[in-house]
Amino acid sequence: MTKFTVMKTRSRPRHTPAWVRKHQALILRSAIGLTTLAFVLFLGWGVRQWHLQSQSEAMERYMWPAKERFSEEFAAHWLSVISIPAFTHGNEPEVQTFLKSEPTVEAIVSRDDNSIWIRQDTRFVRSKDSPLQGFYRDLSRRLLEVGSDFLSPEEGKDPDFGWCLRTAIVTDKFVVIKSITPGCSALDAELRNILGPKPEFFVNLRHMQPDPKPHSSPITYGRTPYQIPTKQLASEPWKVSYWTRTNTPGWIWSLVPGPRLRHLIQLYLIGRMALLMVPLLVLGSFLLIILHMRRTASRQAELVKGRLASLTHGLKTPLAVIKAWCDANRHGQLEKDQADLLLIRIGEQVDHLTLMIDNGLRVLHSRSVNAGGEPVTLAWMKEIETEFEAVCSESGRILETRIQGEGGTVNRISLQQVLQTLLENALLHGKGTITFSSLRRRNRLLLKVQDEGLGLEANQLKQLGQPFLHFRRLQSEGFESPGLGLGLSLAIQIAEREGWPRVSPMKSIRPINS
Repeated sequence: MTKFTVMKTRSRPRHTPAWVRKHQALILRSAIGLTTLAFVLFLGWGVRQWHLQSQSEAMERYMWPAKERFSEEFAAHWLSVISIPAFTHGNEPEVQTFLKSEPTVEAIVSRDDNSIWIRQDTRFVRSKDSPLQGFYRDLSRRLLEVGSDFLSPEEGKDPDFGWCLRTAIVTDKFVVIKSITPGCSALDAELRNILGPKPEFFVNLRHMQPDPKPHSSPITYGRTPYQIPTKQLASEPWKVSYWTRTNTPGWIWSLVPGPRLRHLIQLYLIGRMALLMVPLLVLGSFLLIILHMRRTASRQAELVKGRLASLTHGLKTPLAVIKAWCDANRHGQLEKDQADLLLIRIGEQVDHLTLMIDNGLRVLHSRSVNAGGEPVTLAWMKEIETEFEAVCSESGRILETRIQGEGGTVNRISLQQVLQTLLENALLHGKGTITFSSLRRRNRLLLKVQDEGLGLEANQLKQLGQPFLHFRRLQSEGFESPGLGLGLSLAIQIAEREGWPRVSPMKSIRPINS
C-alpha cells in the first residue's frame, strides 16, 4: 500500500526594506513628480512639433503660391522687352516712354552698324569710351551666334559677375541688355510693375558669392517698400527662397510676407493652435476637476473621520458613568430614594446623549455650503422665535426678541441647528433673560443669542469652541456646568463649513467681573 504525504507550504510575505518603508511617501511623491515632468516635457515637444507643422502648412498655403506667381511674372518681364521705336538722337518722346516702361534696360546694341547706346535716365546716349563697350559687343555677338532669344553672361566674362545680374534679349533691330543690382532703383521700379502699388510681400535678391567692384555703388534700401535687406532675413521665420530661373547660376530670390499675408498666416497659426489647445484645455480641466473632487472627498472623509472620533470619544465617559450607576443600583448598594434619584439622572443623561448624537449625525451627514439654500425671511425667523419661546417657557426662562432685518440665502437646516445649540447653551449654562436678535449690516445679517450670565475670561474666550472643553468656576472645585463640551464645537464646525463669519467673542461676550 502506497502512502502519500501532502506537505502544506505557507507563502512567506515579501520583506520590504526598512528604508523603503521609512521613505515610502517621499518615493511616491518623487515618482509622481518625475512622471509629471516627463509628461509636461512630452507635451511641450508635441506642441512644438504641432507648431512647426502648422508653420509648414501655412507656408504651403500662402507663401508658396505667391512665390510661384512672382517667379513666373518676373521671368516674363525679365526675358522680354517691348518693341523699341526708331530714333536718331536718343531723346525722342517715344524713347522716353520706352525707357519708363523698361526700367531695367542698361544698353542696346544695333544689329545694323554694331553701335552701342547707353542709357542715361530717360534717354539713350551713343557710347564712345565706355569701359563696357567690349563686353556689350561680345555678348551681342555670342547671342546672335547661339540663335536664342536671350542669353546671360557667363562667369569670367561679365566684369560685374556676382554683383550685377545681366541678360541680353534679341529684337528685330537691337540686342537689348538688361541689368539689376540688389537694392537699386531699377529693381524697385520693375517690382512695382510686377507687384503693383500695394505688394503682398517684400523681395530680396542676392548672390551666393558676391564680388563687389570698386566702381559699384553700395546697396541702399528703404527708398521703396519692395526690397528687404539681406541682414533682416535671418529674423524672418516665414521667408521663402529659391534660385533664379533665368539661366544665371548663383542668384537667389527671397520673399518675405507683407502685412496682409503676415496677418493671414498668423490667423491660420492661431486657428491651428486653438485646434490643439482646446482639447488639451478640456482634458486638463477634466483632470483638475477629478483631482479637486478627489481632494475634496479625501478632506471630507478626514473631517468626518475626525468628527466621528470626537463623537465616539465623547460617548465613552457618560456611558461608563451610566453603566456604573446601573451596576450600583443592580447590586442593591443604594437606598430606595437614592435609586429613584439615580434613575431620574440616568434618564436626563440619556436624553442629553440622544440630543448630542442627533446633532453629531446632522453635522456628519449635512450638505456642503454650495449645495444651495433658502432665503432667511422674517416669517422664518418668527417660526424660530415661536420655537424658542416654547422651549424657554418649559425651562422657566424669559425670551426677548429683537428681529430688525432679513436677507441672504443659506442652508436653513444648518442655521437652525446652530441657533438651537446656542439656545441650549444659554439654557444650560447661562442665567437670566435670553435675547434672540437679528440686525442687517450692509450685505450681512447678524444673528445673536445672548443671556445675562457672568461671561468668560479672556483666556477662556480663546479656547471657546474646542471639543471636550469644560470651564471651572473661579476659586471653586468642579466644572462650570455639566456636559461634554461638544455642542458649541459642532455648531462652530457647521458655521465654518457653511462659510459664515463669526463675530469676535470679545465683542459678543462680556468678560467676567472681578
